[in-house]
Amino acid sequence: MRELRICSRIVVRMVVVLALAFGGSTAQAAPLPQSQSGMAQSQTVKGQVLDKRDGEPVLGAIVGIKGSNVTAATDIDGRFTINARNGDILTVNYVGYYATEVKVDNAIIEIKLQPMGTDGYGD
Repeated sequence: MRELRICSRIVVRMVVVLALAFGGSTAQAAPLPQSQSGMAQSQTVKGQVLDKRDGEPVLGAIVGIKGSNVTAATDIDGRFTINARNGDILTVNYVGYYATEVKVDNAIIEIKLQPMGTDGYGD
């Protein structure tokens, strides 16, 4: 099973590298509207999404602000940048992992995703 996970990560990374090499680009999150009358200012939030079990970066995870259409994808090192306000809830999704929500209270966030089947019952 471990060999399959390693091979799938290598294949995904190769696809991303090839896509970038042949004209692809990394997605940047759209800026949030300027604050209005007392609303919190948005800030650039940087983070990294890691596999909770082995600490490996999760490439291609989707990080979004709950209740909006603002999203970003993690890069080959599991890193992302998104414009958010303190108190916003970030949702993180990736195939084969449980979805996770994290409240923004800092400009730098580390998020660890729990792989499915590793909660003590299947792995």
